[in-house]
Amino acid sequence: MTSEGPSEQKTRWSFRWLFGLAALPVVLLLLAYFCIDSLLSDMCGNKVVSEVVSPDGQLKAVIFTRDCGATTDYSTHVSILNASDQLRNDGGNAFAMDEGELDLRWTGNRTLVLGHKSGEREYRSEKEVHVPGLLFWQKVEIGYERALGNVPR
Repeated sequence: MTSEGPSEQKTRWSFRWLFGLAALPVVLLLLAYFCIDSLLSDMCGNKVVSEVVSPDGQLKAVIFTRDCGATTDYSTHVSILNASDQLRNDGGNAFAMDEGELDLRWTGNRTLVLGHKSGEREYRSEKEVHVPGLLFWQKVEIGYERALGNVPR
């Protein structure tokens, strides 16, 4: 049994209060982040327009429109996923633009060509996307044609 004087007990309680006060803002910020994230993630919705499976059947390119409420316009996105995966409520991992039409075609097992009207504003246009596979990540290369209907068939 240790004998502590009143000043040592007071010092120990002071450190506990200081630690508690320092941790409180961090806890409140994390709580606010998770609350805001859960509220905002449900504001957007995706509607699948079409899915095109790669020639070997392992991957698929999903064209979808994304709607994030009354204050934003619809946008058109493309995500490349494993063929068995479902589209998540996120933006496209390969391409995103203002609402519009897209043509796409797989020209190989890991090569995709996208076409759309020129002049439509693009938000994302990746040259390659990495999709998780069973043992390793699969790289998909993406080419672009700027005029709708000019995608090589």
